[in-house]
Amino acid sequence: MSQTHDRIVQAARRLAQSRLPFSMDQVALGAGVSRASLYRHFPSRDALIAHLRAAGVSADELPKAVQERILETTGRVLAREGLAGLTLAAIAAEAGVSLATLHRHFTGRAGLLQAFAEA
Repeated sequence: MSQTHDRIVQAARRLAQSRLPFSMDQVALGAGVSRASLYRHFPSRDALIAHLRAAGVSADELPKAVQERILETTGRVLAREGLAGLTLAAIAAEAGVSLATLHRHFTGRAGLLQAFAEA
């Protein structure tokens, strides 16, 4: 294992144990490496999470934590802006996630509202 690999794993471990957003951008930033270097060591987020699981980090909670943060943010934005002001961009920005992450977890605005209502 290289020093870069170890720095990436340590940065990912710190993010997994914190309540900070867990994105490949955040891992690269925390490790002090470029995204290209990160992806040379771990070709996907899933590969990095699998490595963390094998190392004993409870990465199973990461997607759930992101979804919970998005749903909590949806409630705040809805209370503040109303249904007309509830945009995916506003939710993503306030939740600290990208629009792609929001779409990965929920099927658009309708899917997000359905999940929010069910929660």
